[in-house]
Amino acid sequence: MPTNSFRVKVWLALFAEKGKSGFQFVPGSHLEDIPYIGEKRGLIIRPRLLVEAKNLALVPFAASAGDMIVFNDRLLHGGLVGGEKTRISLEFTMIVPHRP
Repeated sequence: MPTNSFRVKVWLALFAEKGKSGFQFVPGSHLEDIPYIGEKRGLIIRPRLLVEAKNLALVPFAASAGDMIVFNDRLLHGGLVGGEKTRISLEFTMIVPHRP
């Protein structure tokens, strides 16, 4: 990641069962320093939390088709698995340069 930039992520629901599948996150986690280490999975280094997942207050993003959430790297988030049908979503990341 370039030092003069920051990352913005977007998750867009194309199909999700509201509150049962899609995206989940920990509100306010972007403001906290939650301990983690980098762990190589395949060709990518991904974070592994050093806290128990059961101690996190994950909430579903109750999305319908067309709803999106915009967030940064610091927000703890993940896929919400459940419901009876396969979720379909579009995700992308933008690298944005800091303005002087």
